Amino acid sequence: MHPDYEISNTQADGQSLSCAQKTLMIKKSIFFGTILFLWHLQAIASNQYIPGDIEKLLVLPENQIDVGMVALTLAKEVYSNLDVAAYSRKIDVLADKVKQLANGTRDPEQRIRVLNTVLFRMEGFHYDRDPFSRSKQEYRYLNGVLDTKQGICYSLPLLYVAVAQRVGYPVYPVQAPDHMFVRYSDPAFKEQNIETTSGGKYFEDEWYIKDFAIGKKGLASGSYMRTLTYREFLGVMLEVNAGFHFDKMIGIKGITYLENARLHNPKHADTYNELGRAYLAMSKVVNAEWAAKFQFSSEQYVKKAKELGYVSQTEISPTEMRSDRRGCGRKMRDRTEYRARILAPGVNA
Repeated sequence: MHPDYEISNTQADGQSLSCAQKTLMIKKSIFFGTILFLWHLQAIASNQYIPGDIEKLLVLPENQIDVGMVALTLAKEVYSNLDVAAYSRKIDVLADKVKQLANGTRDPEQRIRVLNTVLFRMEGFHYDRDPFSRSKQEYRYLNGVLDTKQGICYSLPLLYVAVAQRVGYPVYPVQAPDHMFVRYSDPAFKEQNIETTSGGKYFEDEWYIKDFAIGKKGLASGSYMRTLTYREFLGVMLEVNAGFHFDKMIGIKGITYLENARLHNPKHADTYNELGRAYLAMSKVVNAEWAAKFQFSSEQYVKKAKELGYVSQTEISPTEMRSDRRGCGRKMRDRTEYRARILAPGVNA
């Protein structure tokens, strides 16, 4: 039951309530509790919990989505004093350095080497290998990565795509279970994958499929290893903000963001699993009638996640590796047989 409708056993003047009065108060509590949750569900459907500047992002067509601006606009919900324009200029500065060093090359491999050289060597952006790095809020948002020059397996791809887009390179995110990397999209180019947690090294699809325990369902459904559009990437970013609201114990707002994440990135199994968890949590703080409805929603979303080939953390890593998984990285990404992709010192593209 919502705390606003808790029932006291005494009146304001301290006198005991009669059975009839208690019954009436219970009926009123149920009635107003039902009205409240109906309003909450309507609010979810109509995006009443989403600020206007973010709501505008939800209707942008693919060709009008600037990944950097979208990421910074979402970050401003968390960092209210964030100067979006100033941080956008920081992305432009990085993009200008890439353009200058690339010298107009159209070769995908050289473009990747330039991006890696600027971001990881010249500017020093790197993956934070602390096992608890994902608990650091600043690593979940683009402004935090630009400030600290550190990130995790979600935010380093975010930076990479934001800069590449400003330069005009076709670089897009790719999701694996509990992980993200990026891909240079060009059918004529073989080594498209770029692992930003390892300074931009190339790893073949088979490596990700094996290392992240991706099954046939996850591949066939497109939940994992599929090149995302910018609009689908927006769904991923919405899911990050959902996490912020859940951390603040604002469950309904978190669910609203997750529902929008699902609409923008409808093939991702992990989003459905998170919705299942969210609705299950909500079922524990409402009356019996609504608990049953939320439990049903939870079951349906978990079922959908499984149909899409959802892979849990325990399936990804053996027990001895789980502490490493919490940092979103794996030791294998530094294997020496996977060559670095950077420019030789003093060499332009």
